[in-house]
Amino acid sequence: MVKSVVRRPPDAVLRAQDDNALFARAATGDLDSFEVLVTRYSAAVLWIVRSRVGDGALADDVVIAVFCQVWHAGQRGAAGEGFVRVLSKPVGGCLTGLDRLRRGPRSVPGAKAKRA
Repeated sequence: MVKSVVRRPPDAVLRAQDDNALFARAATGDLDSFEVLVTRYSAAVLWIVRSRVGDGALADDVVIAVFCQVWHAGQRGAAGEGFVRVLSKPVGGCLTGLDRLRRGPRSVPGAKAKRA
């Protein structure tokens, strides 16, 4: 087994860091820093999603998708925007998408309905 030459900070140090510093570290591939952020925010994101969706299993899937999008955004260089701002974008996007699915397709005013 190969030991990592990169020393990671102790857990207490990671927990004490602010969100933006942790997100900047996560953007360099530091999974421990990202895990701290997920631990801090997953319950709040789950509460928001569950309040709109209701279905617990679907809400869990949405939360996973949100944090995957946040991870990829950090890898693309969005860490400079701030963690909460980056987190809010996929949360809003997922909720908007779920609302659209629930509503169904929009009808265009004045358009004729297709006959089968």
